[in-house]
Amino acid sequence: LAVVSYKLHIAVIPTRNLEDTAIVIERIAFREQIKDDMPILSRKAPKMMSEDDRRIFIIEGLVDIGPKKAKQLIDKFCTPEEVFIAIKNTEIIYTRTNNPKGIKGPLDQLTGFGWKFVEKNKIIIFGEKFLEENKNN
Repeated sequence: LAVVSYKLHIAVIPTRNLEDTAIVIERIAFREQIKDDMPILSRKAPKMMSEDDRRIFIIEGLVDIGPKKAKQLIDKFCTPEEVFIAIKNTEIIYTRTNNPKGIKGPLDQLTGFGWKFVEKNKIIIFGEKFLEENKNN
């Protein structure tokens, strides 16, 4: 609770007594000074899911993807692998001043997917190095 309150910038954290307050302050200080990474949250798929629902569930794990966008991607590309390939093959278009302005490739036919989506997910799936190599080409 202390970590969530701290990360969300909640100014007042109610505690029961002085001892609890000391514990909360100690945990926040530890998190700030030593271990500042957020704990990894796991997602568990319900057992009784159809194949299509499982595919959508996998795609929902990408950055900036909810159920509607995941369904849109699975409807268009059929499998998570094809979605990953589409993300890989979608190129970010840059202006003359090297600012991103749009995308070209398989994802440009779908609404709601722009250069920010492509950039974030290329970093997650293929790594920052992949993005930099393709930006220079």
